[in-house]
Amino acid sequence: MVPEWIGAGLHLAMLRPIIVEGIFLPSLVLLMLVKSLREELLNSHRHGYNVEKRVKQLKSTFIFTITNDFRND
Repeated sequence: MVPEWIGAGLHLAMLRPIIVEGIFLPSLVLLMLVKSLREELLNSHRHGYNVEKRVKQLKSTFIFTITNDFRND
């Protein structure tokens, strides 16, 4: 089953910007990132992958990508 917080994250992203590891993320950027993460998890679920394991993999990749992309700009 896909965790409920995946859908809730979209609502959070629309409210305000956040800071991830000292990097300011505008709400539109955060919304796009959460939407991509949600789509990836839904696809994993549809194809029968272990969603909880995939969440752990994506979590580390997600934070790493955000911090590297925004530090390089």
